[in-house]
Amino acid sequence: MSFQKTVDDDLAWGIPGEQALAGDVRAEPVQLKTVFNGTAGKRAPFGAVALTQAAGENGIVSVGGAGTFIGILSSPKQWVAYSALGGNAPGIEAGAWLEATSQTPGMWMELTTAAAVGDAIAYKSDGTLVAAPASTAPASSTLIPGSRVVRYNVTTGIAMVALQQLPVPAVAP
Repeated sequence: MSFQKTVDDDLAWGIPGEQALAGDVRAEPVQLKTVFNGTAGKRAPFGAVALTQAAGENGIVSVGGAGTFIGILSSPKQWVAYSALGGNAPGIEAGAWLEATSQTPGMWMELTTAAAVGDAIAYKSDGTLVAAPASTAPASSTLIPGSRVVRYNVTTGIAMVALQQLPVPAVAP
């Protein structure tokens, strides 16, 4: 082992998909409709993708897609043993039971764009999360109503996001 030559100059934020603030949380079990193929060397997308449900498929979800927004893939610690024992690619098999969080005062989420405190969150068709400044979804994205960054301006990466479940859910066009 070589001598440490650099020191990170940023705080450790948290684990994407984990709850960051105490309060009312709504999470429900869902079953993945299709295989989520991961990329070797990249972790599973907890806290980094939106889950949607097609009409008539109660509790059966897809990562991204054109259905109704159900929640954010959460609770990564449930998959620790699977990740450690299941090989080197972070895929999730079809039929896997997951947890979707649709309401939280604060959860660690991984964003693929810059975001500032107060920005809303949107998702692309592949489920990845992006910032939506002024509560307007960027092109080719679907706004998650009731979402906002509550702590930490980021260039990309992990921010703390609140979700407020509203009576009108997001539906991709």
